[in-house]
Amino acid sequence: MKYKRLIDCIANLYDITSEDILGKSRKAHISEARMMVTYILRHVGYSFTEIGEILNRHHTGVIYFLRVFDNRYKYEVGFRERIS
Repeated sequence: MKYKRLIDCIANLYDITSEDILGKSRKAHISEARMMVTYILRHVGYSFTEIGEILNRHHTGVIYFLRVFDNRYKYEVGFRERIS
């Protein structure tokens, strides 16, 4: 599946494993990588439920990730620079 390749690419960018992204860790750099995967999957057409199933999260967690991503992008210059 194409999303596995995306997860591997994002994991490599953040110097973590794909298992880290799919895991339960709340460490900042892992959470940020997970938000990136969520953002990209949503913008290529995956539903909240589908993304939740991929990332082993409830769909409401996916909605939360996207809200946090948008807020961080708007207000944190460092975050915006890292993902651009």
